[in-house]
Amino acid sequence: MAVLALVAVTAGCVRVMAPAVAPGTRSCTGLPQSTCEQAFQEADATAHERGTVVIGIAVRCTDVCTAASGEAERSVTYGNGTSEEGSFGWQQAAPAPVGQPVGPEPSLSVAPTCVGLGAENCAAQALDAVDSLDVDPGLVVSIVVRCTPGPCTPARGEGETTITLADGRTNPINWTYEGSP
Repeated sequence: MAVLALVAVTAGCVRVMAPAVAPGTRSCTGLPQSTCEQAFQEADATAHERGTVVIGIAVRCTDVCTAASGEAERSVTYGNGTSEEGSFGWQQAAPAPVGQPVGPEPSLSVAPTCVGLGAENCAAQALDAVDSLDVDPGLVVSIVVRCTPGPCTPARGEGETTITLADGRTNPINWTYEGSP
């Protein structure tokens, strides 16, 4: 009799996890289009690192969202059956002084995708990551610099830079900084 009661309690605790987002969904609500595209690219890069694809994604603003700053949540369903939910924020860096070139650093073959940190710190982390690899920088096809666990500030940050090479290899590099890059 005691065994049956235990089974009933255990059976009552079983949950069936539904996908975070229905397959085929690709929605973005309340964010600037450029921020939506960046969130989609970030999810695609994460899927690529895991050897799968994004089959559903929903991004929603949770606070006031502008191109300059905001907070949002993202739910993703991957082709391998896993789901992921999380939040992120962003804050645009101050404009570059007049006369200073804007864009990828001279030794970067591709412009980095920056998630959760300003352009100056992002470029510095991307450059450091590429310099730390023992490969030809021309083989780099993608650089994703993401602040984890949340937005970085100009004064301090922690995160990961993922370098993808032409042959499909990925190289994740963890970093921290305090002060200017």
